[in-house]
Amino acid sequence: MKLKDLMKKTGAVFMASAMLCTGAAAVLPLAVESGIVADAATYGDYEYKVLSNGTVEITGYNGSASSLSIPGSINGKKVTSIGNGAFEFCENLTSVTIPSSVTSIGEFAFWSCRSLTSIKIPSSVTSIGNGAFEFCESLTSIKIPSGVTSIGEYAFEHCTSLTSVTIPSGVTSIENGAFAECTSLTSIKIPSSVKSIGASAFRDCTSLKSVTIPSGVKSIGEYAFYNCTSLKSVTIPSGVKSIERYAFYGCKELADKNGFVIFGDTLCYYCGKSKNLVVPSSIKTVGGGAFSRNEYIESVTIPDSVTQIGSQVFMYCKRLKRVTLPKRVKSFGYGIFMDCENLERVVLPEGINTIPGGKGRCTFYGCKKLLTVKIPDTVTSIGVIAFADCFSLKMIIPKTVKTIDSGALGYYFGDDGHHKIPGFTIYGTKGTAAEKYAKDNGFKFIAVTEPKSVSLNKAEMSLGKG
Repeated sequence: MKLKDLMKKTGAVFMASAMLCTGAAAVLPLAVESGIVADAATYGDYEYKVLSNGTVEITGYNGSASSLSIPGSINGKKVTSIGNGAFEFCENLTSVTIPSSVTSIGEFAFWSCRSLTSIKIPSSVTSIGNGAFEFCESLTSIKIPSGVTSIGEYAFEHCTSLTSVTIPSGVTSIENGAFAECTSLTSIKIPSSVKSIGASAFRDCTSLKSVTIPSGVKSIGEYAFYNCTSLKSVTIPSGVKSIERYAFYGCKELADKNGFVIFGDTLCYYCGKSKNLVVPSSIKTVGGGAFSRNEYIESVTIPDSVTQIGSQVFMYCKRLKRVTLPKRVKSFGYGIFMDCENLERVVLPEGINTIPGGKGRCTFYGCKKLLTVKIPDTVTSIGVIAFADCFSLKMIIPKTVKTIDSGALGYYFGDDGHHKIPGFTIYGTKGTAAEKYAKDNGFKFIAVTEPKSVSLNKAEMSLGKG
C-alpha cells in the first residue's frame, strides 16, 4: 500500500478496523461519514452503522471465520454497503459471499485479505471503491457484475494470483493502477464501453501476453502497461489521441527487429543496442521515456518529421553524448536530458520558447559533462534548476531570455544542499536577464555581442562576433 492511499483513509476507521480484524480487545469509535446517522453497533462479529436512508453499512468484522456469508439484513434493515476498510487485514478469510442487497463496495473494503481465494459479488453491485481488493494475493479470478460502472483506483493491485478478470460492458474507464502488479494475469478483454485507460492500469503485469484496446479508447495513461515483459500483441485503434510517457516501457516483446516499439507514427519505446541511432523518418511523436535508461546509445538523430517530444525521453542515458533535435519541434516535455552525465552538446530547435525546470522536471539536471547548449532566440525563460549540476557548461544566453529562475544554472546539489559551481561564468548581453542573474547570484559575467558562431572546449570559449 502506498502512503498516498493510506492517507485516503480516515485514521480512526483504519485503526479501528485493523484492531477488530486482529481480535484486539479495545475498540476505537469509527469516524462518522456522510450519510451515516447512527453510532457504531454490533451484530455478532460484525460492526455496522445505519445510514440516513434506513439501510445498513457493514463497517467492521472481528471474527476469525475462513468462509463468510455476509448477512443481507440486520435487525430488519437491508445491508446495502460494505464500508471503507470493513474487512481489511482479515487474513483468515478464504471465501466471501456478498448478499444481493449490496450495491457498493467501499474503499479498501477487503484490503490485504491475503488468504482470500474467491469472492461472489452480486449483480446488484454498481461500484467498487479504490483499493477494494488490493493485496488479495490468493485471489485467482474475479467476475465483476454487469451493473458495475465504476472500478476504483488500485482496486485489484497486487492480486498476484489473479489469472482472469471479466470487466463488464458498463465500465467506461480502467482507473489508475486498477490491475497493477497482477503478475499472473495472462489476458484481459477490455469492453467497448471503455474510453480511457488510466496511469499504471496494468503496470508490472509480467504474464500478460495480449491486449485488444477497443475503438472507443481515446487515451492510454502513463505507465499503463509498464514492464509487461511478456506482452507480445497489442491492438491500438486509430482513435487513440494520446499515449502517455512510459506507457509501454519495458515491453521488449513488442519491439521490431531494430528494437523500436511503434504504434502508428508514435515511437513509444526503444530497447535496441545501437550506439549511433537514427530514428525512422515515419515517426511524428517520440513518446515520454522512449529512450530512458538505455545503456548503449551514444548519439541520436531525430528526423524533421517529428513534431512532438515527450517528457524524460533520454533520462539516465549514461552514454549519450550527442543529440540532433528536429527543426519542427516547438516544445518538448520536461526532464528530457536529466542525468545524461556524458552529454556534451545540444542544439535546441528554433521555436522553443522555454527550457523547463523544477524538481524532477529540469531539462539538463545532472549533465555533468555538458559543454554547450545552443539556445535559439525564441527562448524567453529558463526554469528552476534547469541546468543544475552542469559543471562544464559554457553557453551564451540570448537577449530574448527575460526570465531565469532560481538556481537555473551555476549550482550543484550535495547531501547538505545546493552550492555554487566554482568559477562558473555567465555569458550574455549586457543589460539583460543574463547579467541580472549573474549579479544576483554572485557569478562572473562576460558581456558578448550576438555571436554568429561559438567554439568551445573544456578550457576556453571563443566568440565570433556579428
